[in-house]
Amino acid sequence: MPEDLAAYLQTQKLIRCRVARPGAAGSDRYVELENFQLWRHMMETKHSLEVTDEQLCVWMSDAEFAAKQELYSRAGHEQPVTRLIVVLYDSSTTYCHTIQRFTPSADAEMVRKSLIDCVPEDHRSEDRFEMHMLPGHCIEHDTRGVPMEIILGLSSRERGAA
Repeated sequence: MPEDLAAYLQTQKLIRCRVARPGAAGSDRYVELENFQLWRHMMETKHSLEVTDEQLCVWMSDAEFAAKQELYSRAGHEQPVTRLIVVLYDSSTTYCHTIQRFTPSADAEMVRKSLIDCVPEDHRSEDRFEMHMLPGHCIEHDTRGVPMEIILGLSSRERGAA
């Protein structure tokens, strides 16, 4: 593994949620905790999607999970989740822009192809991007009885309640 990816092996707090068009079944999404409120706002206002069933979880690499599997087996529901890292080089600013996405491992190849399709052709042909897939696991924490507003640091007023 490249040394510059070591930081991406660290655990990451995520929110697992369900995203759907009104009346549809939907699918699971994993969003970084610190970005969740903005992401949810965009999904609901710009894309008219419903975001439901929020659940706090933590992502860890396969190696971290394997090292402490006995402990994590008691921590909560576990699901294989892949961390995708995309690095784009912008020659006009000479900076790299890094994005990451988390997806159920069963969907990782499909998401990888979708992300590559979003990379401008000149970046692909001139080798100005990198993509890495890091297999891992998400452990959902049992937060039953704890209002999601407390977990996310919100008041009920911010969630639209009167």
